[in-house]
Amino acid sequence: MENKLVFYREKHLSRIAINRNRAAIGEQLFEISAVFREITTTFHTLGANAAEDGAKEYIRALAAEEVCKTCPHYRACSKKNVKAQMDKLVDVGCLKGKVHLIDIPRELADVCVNQSGLLYAINKQLGEYRKYMTEAENAASGRALLANQAQGVSEILKNLALEQSEPLRMYTDKERALNVALLGVGIVCSEVLVFGEEQNPTLSLVTFGKADVKKIAAVASHLFQTTMIISEKITLNDDKFCCILRKKPYFDAAFGVANAIKNGESASGDTHSVIKIDERRFMVALSDGMGSGEYAKRVSESTISLLESFYRAKMPSELVLSAVNKLLTFNREESFACVDIAVVDLDSGIADVVKIGSPLGFILSGNTVKVLETSSLPLGILDALRPDTASYALAENDVLLFLSDGIVDAFGSTTDLYEVLRSVPLKNPQQLADELLQRAMQAYGGSAKDDMTAVAVRLFKACA
Repeated sequence: MENKLVFYREKHLSRIAINRNRAAIGEQLFEISAVFREITTTFHTLGANAAEDGAKEYIRALAAEEVCKTCPHYRACSKKNVKAQMDKLVDVGCLKGKVHLIDIPRELADVCVNQSGLLYAINKQLGEYRKYMTEAENAASGRALLANQAQGVSEILKNLALEQSEPLRMYTDKERALNVALLGVGIVCSEVLVFGEEQNPTLSLVTFGKADVKKIAAVASHLFQTTMIISEKITLNDDKFCCILRKKPYFDAAFGVANAIKNGESASGDTHSVIKIDERRFMVALSDGMGSGEYAKRVSESTISLLESFYRAKMPSELVLSAVNKLLTFNREESFACVDIAVVDLDSGIADVVKIGSPLGFILSGNTVKVLETSSLPLGILDALRPDTASYALAENDVLLFLSDGIVDAFGSTTDLYEVLRSVPLKNPQQLADELLQRAMQAYGGSAKDDMTAVAVRLFKACA
């Protein structure tokens, strides 16, 4: 009896050890986050305007050396604040790329007797200035990209630090109740641990033999008044295993994709992705590389791969898009991509949608069609990126639809596309994607005049 009582005695040391380890890990993560934050600050502050200011000073000094110092009026001019006037002339030249007589400041024109020689000397240096500034801008873009990456890593580590530093909430009364409930159906557990948020608990238990995991999930669901599912099953030895249970998301999702390659091309410039970010969120994306063929395919695939990696790492969305945009603008060849991204929460149905230079997207709900539009340029055109972002609450059986321009352009007008969307069935997203592709092909006369892709996602209530 004494041994049995010890076996079921409440355990405190394991809880203390877990929280102490979490606190230590959180503190270390926070310190590492601070290192990357300092790297970000350093990249942003070093050489912000030094390259441009130094180049302008160099141009003025060379012009003065070649023209002014050999001029008989040099001493007289130097007493009349000519240096400041020459700085203004050089500033104008750097903005315009070249200076003319009309650009010479009045105070400088009144005293300078060799204006043509001065203009020639400055213009000669401005050609070199443009080359130098191009290199400096490329270096600055590289620093900005590295700064963004360091900032992203810092944010990820900081969020992890905050998450790890918070002590786990333990529910000893629920643990005892779960242990008793499992004993009632013949399942003996040596350890039971209930922790996490009250509305979203995580259950861990160690049991023996060939215990029925479905029965464990059913008992836990009844006790916690919500559907619990087996998230992991870890074998400890031949006769012992660990079960981890989590709350089942409210929604589940079905996906459909249909695509066609432009007639005469060997590869499509359209690339799509559906990935699981974590147990309760997924990302769906469609990238349309400008043009078609192998190069457009590489641009599109690179864009999607970067997005997948950054979102899986839980980097903030604005940093993800900025980093991908920078990487595409670095390419020596023109690398543009129109992108649709949606991150969907399976508990709330909230979809965070980002559209960058892409054609119309849609949310289909029964007979209602909601249009998702963008006014931003594609990725890779400008260093500064202003994507269109919005959040939408998706309900049960709503369909999120992304289309590449090959499909959108096939229909004569937006009105014609609306009519098609109202007439196709929505229950099966694969059937919807196939139907849209087929009708687009018919509109083109049976031959794909562009790469065409349709990606459809339908939310439905998860089975209990």
